[in-house]
Amino acid sequence: MEPQFGCCQLCQYMRIDPRRSELTQPVTFLAGASALACPPTIGPSMPSVQIRPYNDADAQSWLRCRLLSFFPTQYYDDVVIERPNLDEPSIRLVGVIGADVVGILDVSISDDAATIETVAVLPEHARTGTATRLLHAALPELRRRKVRTLDAWTREDPAANAWYQANGFDERFDYLHVYKEPDEDNTAFAAPEGVRPVRVFAHAPIELEAHMRARFRRVYVCRQYILDLKGAAPSTADYAQRRRNG
Repeated sequence: MEPQFGCCQLCQYMRIDPRRSELTQPVTFLAGASALACPPTIGPSMPSVQIRPYNDADAQSWLRCRLLSFFPTQYYDDVVIERPNLDEPSIRLVGVIGADVVGILDVSISDDAATIETVAVLPEHARTGTATRLLHAALPELRRRKVRTLDAWTREDPAANAWYQANGFDERFDYLHVYKEPDEDNTAFAAPEGVRPVRVFAHAPIELEAHMRARFRRVYVCRQYILDLKGAAPSTADYAQRRRNG
């Protein structure tokens, strides 16, 4: 899929703890997929997180989860005030404790390809396996829909890149996200007469990385990760080995 889709909707706060290598059991779809049950992976004092489909009553809690999850990442200023609508078909899952959304997974589907539009977990619920449980809740439905690949776009946060790699994604493509701040040079950007660029967000080829970093303070490599869904689902041992290797 094109780089401009999906890359700015991803939370990076998916910390990998090398001391933990267990994977929760497969998710079971209940009542015609209207609810999802997944055994928790939690510590002795952490409440159980339920994985289920998103519903409209989750809207405000969803926004709060996304905002707080993005804040400590390189997507800290990617703020939305309304939940983005996804064209159908799509998969929209949340991890909840009571009525509070603590984890998010939105996946858009186009023919035999799908994209993770948002994956986010509240910082206080990092390292609980919530993001991985959300992912593994979505995979059976993607395979049922004959989806062949699942892709995602992320910047340079080490925890996010490690999470994708540990879950079987392979890096496929990269390019640059470049921000021009108000005090930086305008000469690289064309504008109609009388208009002065103040703050700019641009894409650039990876070959210009050194040049862009020399001119602008805020430059990120954005990577595309792809998970091949045509093969067998990864086993618990596969997942644990990737985490150890990562």
